[in-house]
Amino acid sequence: MTKFDISGIPTDGTYISFSADHWGIRRTATTNTNDSIQYGVQLSQNITKAVEVWGGTSYKRYDYDINPNLLSSLNKAKCMDWARSYYVGGQYKPNKHLSFMADINMEHGSFYNNIDNRLNTNYTAEIQASLIF
Repeated sequence: MTKFDISGIPTDGTYISFSADHWGIRRTATTNTNDSIQYGVQLSQNITKAVEVWGGTSYKRYDYDINPNLLSSLNKAKCMDWARSYYVGGQYKPNKHLSFMADINMEHGSFYNNIDNRLNTNYTAEIQASLIF
């Protein structure tokens, strides 16, 4: 994975992260090429010493074989799926022993196109309270 991070620009407490990754397998006698690409960006900001907020997005694309042994042509066996995620969250640490975090994520993709398109959009909410010893 390739990652490029920027910290402290444009203000103290700002963190920006860019990431990208490519994964590939070459074609063989029984399989087509399989590729995956991922990229994303995240921005976080410390509002105060106790409060941090963040947001970001990522994209993933997968090119892969279904099962080329069941089809007459390797080219017919190729599939492509993708997923795009957006997220926002925040954390509040009033002291060194207590932390509260909330995060909301929306993911939209193509994985369930053959079943039901309504399954392609998913929402996740996470709320966490931590005691730190």
